[in-house]
Amino acid sequence: MGDREFDLLCTLAARAGEIVSNRELMERIWGKSAVRDGRLRFHINVLRKALSQDGVKNRYITKVVRGGYIFTAPIRRSTAGGGQGNCLLWDGHVIDATFPLV
Repeated sequence: MGDREFDLLCTLAARAGEIVSNRELMERIWGKSAVRDGRLRFHINVLRKALSQDGVKNRYITKVVRGGYIFTAPIRRSTAGGGQGNCLLWDGHVIDATFPLV
């Protein structure tokens, strides 16, 4: 998984269960750079592949038509990041203890 995919994972996981718009994802990951939807779809597909297990299609990221994406895996917030403040726990693993929760 590359940096863009990790940033997408953190952004989606921070808002687990909510729709995150394509526009918001693109602004969050690429800033003010001109990026087309195809670039976002490419990186989402790479992320889905990285999250799949044993060839089973990933079900953690759901596309909302003309809306964006939803991260559907169970996420819980914790302070288990060794005093680093809030962090996101998924399947017992810290995703990113420094990522700002929105």
